[in-house]
Amino acid sequence: TVTDSWAAGAAPAAALLRTVAEEAAQAGFEWMRLNCRRGDALARVAVLAGGELRWSAAQERDCTEDGEDVDAFYLTDLRLALQQMLPELNARWHSFGGPSPAAVRLVMDEEEAALELGPDVSVVEAVPAGSPRVVLPRKAMTRAVMGYATPAELSLLHEGCEIPAACRTTMDALFPAREPHLIHENMAFAAPEQFGLVP
Repeated sequence: TVTDSWAAGAAPAAALLRTVAEEAAQAGFEWMRLNCRRGDALARVAVLAGGELRWSAAQERDCTEDGEDVDAFYLTDLRLALQQMLPELNARWHSFGGPSPAAVRLVMDEEEAALELGPDVSVVEAVPAGSPRVVLPRKAMTRAVMGYATPAELSLLHEGCEIPAACRTTMDALFPAREPHLIHENMAFAAPEQFGLVP
């Protein structure tokens, strides 16, 4: 575990990451955990270096100007986020060889978007009748898109989730627990200056 208190600026953060990476490789480790916020120097350098970052929302709790406790960030446009993720979704889809429905409907609160699962993944206006309907509350959908946890894991943590058995493995393949293709934060997410994907 590397904490940002060890590196206040970009240059010390870069040097720290290099040293830790070399020592981790010698010890046989493949991952390091960063105990920091997205805006910290260590996080910025890690993102710029191409590292895959899986964030814990517990590390990003903060208060608004009105004193409201907020949990990092939330998805504001489901369809747009999926469109922005299409390159990564297609890469995941092409590596997935399991059984899957031809299409799924994703529902987040009052928003709905449809994914057609053919040779490629595409965001469509309508799907065939009878296609499975996946329901995740806004926070759970945000975490699924961000790679915080798989949809199946999130269904155990959030009330109101619906993931039909017919598409459970498909959903976990499309939204694994890892950082996805970076989304344009100023379009799909709220308050990018505070809660964006990229520092």
